[in-house]
Amino acid sequence: MRLEIVNPGTTEAFVAALAGCGVKLPLALHSQEVGSVIDADNHEVFVVDVHSELSDEVTEYIASWLVLAVNTCGGFKAVRT
Repeated sequence: MRLEIVNPGTTEAFVAALAGCGVKLPLALHSQEVGSVIDADNHEVFVVDVHSELSDEVTEYIASWLVLAVNTCGGFKAVRT
């Protein structure tokens, strides 16, 4: 089996590709599960460090950077806090 990734040419194509996989933007960090990332419908999309090999702090940094990257590609603007 071969996996081929095609780069969506537009923000709309990226959002549509995710929607086709059942993921609704924006993504967010789960409020109670370290490293868990959820979509706009509160469905878990992925987990960073599923085997808990990293510290919670590092896990949350990585998860938040991935959330930022995906949401930015999906047309959402980052908010500086």
